[in-house]
Formats: sequence, structure tokens, C-alpha cells
Amino acid sequence: MTMDFSAIKISEVATCNLPASAAIVALACLNPSKVLKSDFSQYPATVTTKEHPSRMLFPQGWYFAKGAVRNKHNSTTGLYDEVTALDENGSMWEGAEIAVENQRQCEAKDFSQEALMRTICALNPTIKAMSPLALRLNRKLGNDTILIVEGGYIERMNDCIHLMYGTKSVDIFY
Repeated sequence: MTMDFSAIKISEVATCNLPASAAIVALACLNPSKVLKSDFSQYPATVTTKEHPSRMLFPQGWYFAKGAVRNKHNSTTGLYDEVTALDENGSMWEGAEIAVENQRQCEAKDFSQEALMRTICALNPTIKAMSPLALRLNRKLGNDTILIVEGGYIERMNDCIHLMYGTKSVDIFY
């Protein structure tokens, strides 16, 4: 079955404006094996890491300060999020007053393909990974909008949306 993707709107989200849940997914991909778990079922949301967050790589616009991963001074929408950073024992990291801004930040175009795919899935509950190279929409879309990470070149093809980020690509199939 071929679908006309022209009815689907695509909207880019700047990394500094990612919702916290998507930013933490990106953080985990940018720092393999350093992010142990995250919990958004309670307030405040938490992320547990093996390494002090001040030594980690962040999605651009996100940083560590006052014991939290946050985008407070960088969001362009006026909305910001914070996720409390905990060590493996469930305690806030020592030195939590250290601010790490504008250092160790990664633009979306420099994300790995896995980081791009997982972040796009985190932005869109109706999209799931179907292979290491492709995503699938889980339901028919009417006039819905697919949110993607900023910086991609978009091609609409017969049976998919092809997103290019530098030399990396992500395909979204219906």
C-alpha cells in the first residue's frame, strides 16, 4: 500500500526545546553506558548516572546545574524542564552547584543515527523502531504532525519520509 505523505506535517524541534524525556534519551545515547535509568513517573523526574553529569556530553541547549539536567536559560519557547540527577546510590551528585553550560554540547546534526532515531521515537509516541535504520508509524495519521530533531533534510518518497542528517539517514515508513 502506498500512502500520500503530503497530508502529514513535519515540524522540527530544536535540541534546546526538547521535552525532558526526549533530552534524556538523547543524553543516554550521547553517553553510552553512563546513563543507568530515568524515571518520569514521579515529580521531580530523575535520571541516574554512573558518571558525574559535569563530565557528560549533552544535547545542545541542555546542561547540568543545581543538581539537575536542564535547559532553563537556553529554551527559545519560554518553557524549560529540569531532571534531577542522581548517582548509583540514589543520592544527588556532590558538587551539584557546578554549572556546565555551553561546554560538552552536541548539535543534532552530530548525533549518532541511534541517537537521532531514539530521540524521534521519544518525540512521537506513534513511531517505533523497526530496524537499526528505520522507524515505523504505528497508526494511520490524519492531519497529525511528526516531530523531528532539527537540522535534517527531508525528502518525501512514495512509501516513507527520508530524513538526512549529514551522512546519516533515518527513514520513517507507514
